[in-house]
Order: sequence, then structure tokens, then C-alpha cells
Amino acid sequence: MTTALLTRKEVEVIAGIPPSVLNKAIEQKVVPVRDAQIDPCDLAALTFIRDLPFPLSVVTKRALAAWMRIAAEGDEFELAPGLMARRTPATDAIVREAMSYIADRERYFESTPDVMFGEPVIRGTRIPLRTVKVRVDDGDTFAVLERDYPYLEPAAFRFAVRWAECNPRRGRPTEIPEEFTRNRDSPLSPERKAVRDAYIASRAERRAAYDAEESARRSSD
Repeated sequence: MTTALLTRKEVEVIAGIPPSVLNKAIEQKVVPVRDAQIDPCDLAALTFIRDLPFPLSVVTKRALAAWMRIAAEGDEFELAPGLMARRTPATDAIVREAMSYIADRERYFESTPDVMFGEPVIRGTRIPLRTVKVRVDDGDTFAVLERDYPYLEPAAFRFAVRWAECNPRRGRPTEIPEEFTRNRDSPLSPERKAVRDAYIASRAERRAAYDAEESARRSSD
């Protein structure tokens, strides 16, 4: 059975892998990439390499990564004469977290053109994943969300926030679509109003992210 894969951004967020570490591991072929994505089992080697206080040769890193894919907890690998690496519960925990995220992604993620214009939503609903994160960022607790949507599992909200963290919007958002602004004297239906409000919330998130990126870029110039 083919293992579901993670995007680079998902690896960075879930495992806390800096882009520099991940990019170097990919360039050096320490971890294989399939369709620009990464096997969650390789997070074990990536986190181990990230935390090392000293560099390893490319050959050693490749051998370590290959060993990590098949090693059991407590197994040891010789990095150098007298220097051993051990697979620990902490190493396995990050892989389990990644696999749990993938399972939740399969269970809760949905994106189709006829629902919210293709905006990713919680499967079977019209609730955008990014809108859940906006609400949490604005102070709503998961308990509040569970009260508002009692028909959804709490895990759906936790996944929505994590997915939105892994998939921030890029670029300056466009203006509000004309369909939400024309015929102002004719009120929108409750369903269309919900779509509009979700769009406006996600638009505000995109604008804030864009402004933050622009500010950081100007500061570095």
C-alpha cells in the first residue's frame, strides 16, 4: 500500500523542521521526494539531523535516514567509531503525529468546485478550514466551535487549524467578488451570507499574511 505523503510546508510545521534543514536534506538526497512530497517516515531522520550539535557527512546522513525507515525503538546505529545513534520514543512520536495528521486529512479535508468555490472545507460541510483558524486566532475556543457545530467531531476543528497553518494563503487578496456587492438593496439568502462572511474572513487573513510578508521583506532589504 502506498503511504500518503506530506508537502514541504506540512513537514516544516508538523515536525518543526527549518526550511534550510529540509532543503539541504532534499538536495543531498538524504530523503527521497515523490511528486514534490515527503514520506512521513522520513521525519524521524530529519528531526534527528536537525537536533545534532555537529555535522554529518552526506554519506552518513543517507545511511542514517535509510536505517531510520526500518529501525525499531531502541535500535542503534553507528554514526562513527564509538558514537551511536538510538531510535527513541521521541523520534517515533513525531512520525505518529505526522501519520495522525495524514489520517485526519483523509477524513476531514474536502475541496470541490461546487462547494465554496473550491475553498477547502471540513468534509461534508460548507465550513472553510481557514475560517476555523481565523476564529481560533480571534479568540474562539474549541469549546465554542463545538457548541456552534455540535454535529462535528472536535478532531475536525483541530485538523482545520493545523491544515491552515500548513497552507497559508499567498499574495495580496483580490477584492470582494461582485456577486456579494451588487444589488445591495436585495438581501442575501442566509446560505449566501454565510459564504460571503467566510470569504471576507479568509480575505482578511490573506491580507494580514501578505502585509506581514511585505514588512519582513522590506526590513531585510
